[in-house]
Amino acid sequence: MRDAVEVETEQGKLIQQFPLMSMGWRIVAIFGAANLAVLFVLVTSVQEPISQGKSISILAYVVLAILVVSWLYANYYAVKRYQNRWIAVNLYENALSIQHGNNERIMLFSEMRGVSWNFYQITNASASKVKKVVTEFRVELLTDEKITLRDDQLPSLEELGNLLDAMLASYYLEEVVSKLQAGERVSFGLVEIDQDGLYFEEYMLWWSGLSQFTLQDGNLVVLDKEKDPVALLPLNQIYNVQLLGTIGEELMETTEELEEVEASLD
Repeated sequence: MRDAVEVETEQGKLIQQFPLMSMGWRIVAIFGAANLAVLFVLVTSVQEPISQGKSISILAYVVLAILVVSWLYANYYAVKRYQNRWIAVNLYENALSIQHGNNERIMLFSEMRGVSWNFYQITNASASKVKKVVTEFRVELLTDEKITLRDDQLPSLEELGNLLDAMLASYYLEEVVSKLQAGERVSFGLVEIDQDGLYFEEYMLWWSGLSQFTLQDGNLVVLDKEKDPVALLPLNQIYNVQLLGTIGEELMETTEELEEVEASLD
């Protein structure tokens, strides 16, 4: 296990901090009102029988004690959750961290498989109309753990996601290029690539027949030489899309240049 000094050296300098949304006053008000209501019910349940001269059985006291203990525990649990809530996401030169309470969980780039995006719609059940589109950004670790952030909890999610995606592309570029040059196939989740082409499910597309990638409606769109789409690949099943795009389009250009050279020699 690495010590704190070693981890701090590996993570590098802080690039930017992204604060999460704080608890709104409405939630605090509702929580306070709920506590007052419970307290009123507990006091009334004891005060009213006593004021009427009625005796309270031992069983009633036991039930009341259980309710009080449960109520106190619920408050304790809520306070602890509040103290340990996520406060900010910190982006370092070689790491990402989640800051919660007084603690900070640091995830080095070397511990990540990659990052992926997900977009989904929240609809009005009665009118079947789209109320809003939620964006999720997921960090996938080598341990198969997934850390998910949403734009309704992190207002600057898109900025963070694009920065981290680009930094991971730079971090893994040399490694991926070396694997491709060695004749290996590299995985980006649903998509795999090698020097010959792009693979997904049971399909294979040659680089020589492709021109570029575009993003549209939560999909990575693969275009052929006529700029027509030949594949729609869901982004939530692809990680490190910026790295895939950079290397893929470079292989498309290289293949086209080689074909032009071969044609000139014929």
